[in-house]
Amino acid sequence: MSIVILFWGVVPINRDKAAPMYYTYILENQLGILYIGQTGNPDIRFNWHNTGKSKFTKNKGPWEVIFTKEFQTRIEAIKFEKYLKSLKNPRYIKDHIIL
Repeated sequence: MSIVILFWGVVPINRDKAAPMYYTYILENQLGILYIGQTGNPDIRFNWHNTGKSKFTKNKGPWEVIFTKEFQTRIEAIKFEKYLKSLKNPRYIKDHIIL
């Protein structure tokens, strides 16, 4: 077991566990507005969106998860998030990405 020292404390790293996964996701509210993001913990992040803890989705919910894609690295998840955001067309995203 290794230990990583971070500015907020010491975190043990167990190399025996499976590598963490990262996710790019798309949320939709009742007005059809899409929110695109990425996270390492989807359950906690989705809860934040629906409880007002995320400033960009606060007071615009409830939000429903309509798409998730899993990646092995955060960099891959961020790249896909940026790609989706570059499309800038909710109809195209719904028709071609979400299927």
